[in-house]
Amino acid sequence: MQTVQADSKVTLRYVLRLENDQVVDATQENETVTIRMGQGELVAGLEQALLGMAPGEHKVVNLPPEYAYGEHDQSLTTRTPRSSFPAELELEPGQVLSFDSPQGEVLPATILEVGDTEVVVDFNHPLAGLAVEFEVTVVEVA
Repeated sequence: MQTVQADSKVTLRYVLRLENDQVVDATQENETVTIRMGQGELVAGLEQALLGMAPGEHKVVNLPPEYAYGEHDQSLTTRTPRSSFPAELELEPGQVLSFDSPQGEVLPATILEVGDTEVVVDFNHPLAGLAVEFEVTVVEVA
């Protein structure tokens, strides 16, 4: 039976929870996701935990921020003029918007504060700074 290696193609099911047991993401009942190990598709700690697992194996992995979505980086929080946003766009704290980077990447960001003249935008991953738990089942390894 093949086990997960550094360059394996892995099909799995997962549940992602916060420390308070709140589910923030999961595959649906009969759904799976397929990833290629070593391509940065998973957080580092989960990818490391998958190594050596075989189809049918199930594991719960608790990850501190540095092995999950990283520590919260205050330098990624910016103040942007309200005029940089379309006037008709209603902005609310907690809202996630997509921004285009100078390199052409699409970056999600969370609106933290909305003022009359400026908006505070956080470009950290929404789970940055949080410990998380992944519950994973390996379905197939190729």
